[in-house]
Amino acid sequence: MITKYIYHIFPLTAKYLTLDIVEQFIKFLPSNHFFYIVDVVEDDTLFNEYTDFFEKLNFKNYKFSNSINCIFKDNIGKKETIILHGDNYYWKIQLLLKKYKSVKWVCWGSAINLPIGLKNNFTFLFKRYIYQKLHTIIALSDKDKKIIEKVYKCKNVKQIQYISNLNTNNFFTLEDIKERKNKLATIYLGNNVSCLPTYPLILELITKFKNEIQSVICMLNYNLDKNDLYISLLHKGRKIFGNKFATDEKLYTLNEYKSYMDKCDIYICSETTQTGLGAIYSTLRLGKKVYLNGNNYNFIKQLGCNIYHVDEIENCNESDFLNDISYENKLLNFKIIEDHLNLDSLIEKWKLVLI
Repeated sequence: MITKYIYHIFPLTAKYLTLDIVEQFIKFLPSNHFFYIVDVVEDDTLFNEYTDFFEKLNFKNYKFSNSINCIFKDNIGKKETIILHGDNYYWKIQLLLKKYKSVKWVCWGSAINLPIGLKNNFTFLFKRYIYQKLHTIIALSDKDKKIIEKVYKCKNVKQIQYISNLNTNNFFTLEDIKERKNKLATIYLGNNVSCLPTYPLILELITKFKNEIQSVICMLNYNLDKNDLYISLLHKGRKIFGNKFATDEKLYTLNEYKSYMDKCDIYICSETTQTGLGAIYSTLRLGKKVYLNGNNYNFIKQLGCNIYHVDEIENCNESDFLNDISYENKLLNFKIIEDHLNLDSLIEKWKLVLI
């Protein structure tokens, strides 16, 4: 008898997301999952980490591949459920060209960015055509869902969060919420390397508060390329804040992440696309003051959380920016995020996707 699988395709290089998501699928959504880990990487370190990970879980249904061609080489049936995780545009095209009928895509955010300029009109129309041909699109935020529906005219969109280890192991409790005692504020600029272009402007915006700031940490935790933009950021940060400025380039385990995020007082993410939801959810459940922009701001504000827009910083006085939020609002943010990430609800939603 041939075993029927649900085939997942993940990018190898997004280890910090992939390993957690894969583990939760295995743990909370028992099914015949098969995971293809796809990317071209010459360094064996990543492969070894994945191999060790699957061995610890005693899970055998996985394979590494350099490309999406693994699906075709393994003769996966055209009606089998294939779930694409991440924003690789080429994967979708290849599967649809091969007439696969049940291709489902989890949008990580960047793939819905609108093309700019007349030369991209064809690109936009083709992207819309591809999206409409997919069986299902899963958006991680309600804002992204609305963009895909309105701009790309798709009717096949669901909004579901991933189940994360940070949401399932009682990492966050009401006991974590405390009044801020520090007179000087520790500020994190987030969320990762993809947000690096936004950091210099934020440094300029908060320059006027530097005497009341203990430290400014730029989060550069994943896939860092120490290019000219990185060097320029170091120069600007040190020029403005001296030894109060630092970058954080360490890779944190899930067990370390809560403690790491708890060290900040104010979290600022100026990226306009949906990114870093894990960091946002963590800071809100830890009672931090949060400044967001674009899709992140709209989505979290719509949930009802007490947050601030990055644009407010320019006209803030010292107390407006540095003062802690009230304990009541900390509790409100905690409850909203806990309800939004309710495990039982997420499991039921994902079960419908895996059919």
